[in-house]
Amino acid sequence: MELEIAALAGVGASSVVSLLVTDAFGWGKGRILKLLGRDAQADPAAVETEVERLRRELAAAREAGDETAEGAVEAELADFLEELLQTHPDLAEGLAEIVREADAVRLPPALASNILHYVNHDALHAEMDAHWTRCAEADVPAVIFLAGLRGTGRRAAARRWARAHAAHFTGPVLDADLGRDLNGTHADPDAVLDRWLAQLGMARADRPGDLPGKSAAFRAACARAGRDQGPVLVLLDNAETRRQIEPLLPAVPGSAALITGSEPPRQLDGAPDFAPLLVEPLDDGPAAELIARVSGRTEHADRLRSLARRVGGNPWALRIVAAELRSPEPGVLEDFEALLAERESRQEVLGMTDEDAHGESLYGAFDSTYGALPPRPARLYRLLGLLPPGRFHPDTLYALLSEWSSAQVRQALRALVDRGVVQRADLDAYRLEPIVHDHALTRAEQDEDPAERELLRDRFFARLLEFAERAEAALSTRWLHDPEYVEPRRESAPKAEAATAEGQLARRRDSLVPAVLLAHATGRHRHAWRLCQALWSFYLRTGSHTEWIASHRTGLAAAQACLDDPLAVARMHFQLGFAHMDRWSLDEDDARLAREELEAALRLARADTGDGGEGARRTESSALEALGLLALKLKHGARALDCFAEAKAALDGIVHPRGHALLTFHTARAYSALERHNDAEREFALARREFELLPTGPDHFNIAKAWLRQAEDRRACGQPDAALHCLNEAAAGTADAPASHQRATVLLLRGDIQAELGDREAAESDWSSARDMFTELGSPRAEGAQERLDGPV
Repeated sequence: MELEIAALAGVGASSVVSLLVTDAFGWGKGRILKLLGRDAQADPAAVETEVERLRRELAAAREAGDETAEGAVEAELADFLEELLQTHPDLAEGLAEIVREADAVRLPPALASNILHYVNHDALHAEMDAHWTRCAEADVPAVIFLAGLRGTGRRAAARRWARAHAAHFTGPVLDADLGRDLNGTHADPDAVLDRWLAQLGMARADRPGDLPGKSAAFRAACARAGRDQGPVLVLLDNAETRRQIEPLLPAVPGSAALITGSEPPRQLDGAPDFAPLLVEPLDDGPAAELIARVSGRTEHADRLRSLARRVGGNPWALRIVAAELRSPEPGVLEDFEALLAERESRQEVLGMTDEDAHGESLYGAFDSTYGALPPRPARLYRLLGLLPPGRFHPDTLYALLSEWSSAQVRQALRALVDRGVVQRADLDAYRLEPIVHDHALTRAEQDEDPAERELLRDRFFARLLEFAERAEAALSTRWLHDPEYVEPRRESAPKAEAATAEGQLARRRDSLVPAVLLAHATGRHRHAWRLCQALWSFYLRTGSHTEWIASHRTGLAAAQACLDDPLAVARMHFQLGFAHMDRWSLDEDDARLAREELEAALRLARADTGDGGEGARRTESSALEALGLLALKLKHGARALDCFAEAKAALDGIVHPRGHALLTFHTARAYSALERHNDAEREFALARREFELLPTGPDHFNIAKAWLRQAEDRRACGQPDAALHCLNEAAAGTADAPASHQRATVLLLRGDIQAELGDREAAESDWSSARDMFTELGSPRAEGAQERLDGPV
């Protein structure tokens, strides 16, 4: 509970700060005053006076560009809120409501973060403005590539420009880091589009399985968002190839794509007015301003310009200089000027050769920053190198550094943010640039005791696995392999709402695949495949096929490395095969890959005797069920029927009512595919009864789904009246989910049946409702409903 309180206090402080410095404060003021005044029976007027003081301090810090001062206010609030929640845990929901309010009204994270002590790039932004204006006049999207050496501020420059134009980009803001993973592999645009289509509100059932289809669906969704909300902004970092970039361009007039990388491709298809711009090192004046802001020095600007000139205008190197100048000792500036004046000592301080002096190699510069850190921030820096690349959250750090107080963790994290090595990514998330993460890992390997290093990683993976398995328990009741460890945990898992569990995993989405890769790479094979097992429901529900398949390929290799656990290998083959079948891309040869993986799972499950037989028989049944679904997709109804019968036989004697109900439902579908309509009707009715009598309560979703499938079967055998009855039952069963994709599908088909029966008025009512629901859900099927309404009467 203490970790949860610390995490909520941290994100709560960030939220209160974001409200205090925006016009949205009036919206949340009452709740903030009530919350802050709860402890010590404070006088309401005194509380309001204190809040106004905080607002003035924050306003002054923002005016001066002093994020150190702003961070100090946030840290003060976090400490206060943590103490308050420990005394009054009933206030947690009130603080959570403030967090939700702040999240609803703040700038998108991609625009609100990573603009620490920002200076200059005025000339660059003028070029970007000119290009954007030309594109607007030509009614085409603006595509701008900001190229430059690491450390020159490409990412910050892009976000600063975007933030300055936030009033124009009122539609979705979509961002992605296209950098390489632990294996040196480029980020896959397919995975980016999976995430973006979900962010744009496209229902999972509407998303294509192949990259060209996803890209087309993305552009169509951007066009709809542009009409309904305003222009879309795309932010891509660390891009290297045309293949990465082109599928992710919105191609909608008024929209913009800002891309950063070392050098741009020569030309981008679909971007006729593509502008590659170079991000230059800072001039002397802005460089000196950056040193002054970060260091807090008040010396004459000429002295700081002289100092900056010797560094070469690289913002990262300038921060290193500024960090050294924070010392209150007299003579620090003079000593540092002398060190930078001589070639050898300058190289020693910054760790650069003359060829590197503008920032091409910053490892030595990072060494200087690291060497100047106090003990706790230095330890935290090493710990961050041991974690997977990507985003991280403070609650993870609280768990790993359990010997520190949460306030000490926040202070150390703030010190790393102040020095520019850690960047804010969201209200409760942070990130390291890949090159910084590499350096932090190098320092951990050199300076951290090997046993302690392994212990910290063990703690991380144990906590992540526990978190993932608890989330899986909230999302699904399915059986998991390794019952001696998993099942007791599942019994004690909190009965969280599925949407909450899914949201918690989504917050950590960027680090899930890297975590699986790192677990396997460091010999924690058991953790790697079990993480994959626990992520099944999340990937299935979100349709994140690229990440699903990438993680499970590693999970399969990890399971194979566990030579004493063939059932783990079978589970990974099964889950990987199901992922291919669910994606169903002809370009990716998913039908063949799915069959091969599922048949491998089936062979291993039938050969395994490692856990008394039940786990093997459950896996055998699951593989046969998936092979039956694969056969249905391939229109092999007889083969599907045989698979489902064998799957039921494998479960003989095992208490698994939901599994039996699903197999009955699938059997009904197979009969329908074979045009054995009476058998299908019988099995649909039996499936509904089994879903109704589940020990966990009726499964209304699958009951309605069985009515819908039976309606399709009745229509196919020429019984529209019976089909209409089934659809009426399905509509009644989905009445509590008025904006669901399932309900819209039911109403669309019911409209079709009513039109066939000659009731045009009723048909138009259902088509209109279906159109409105599909529109609300961002589904392209709204167009099909409108075509029906526009068709001949």
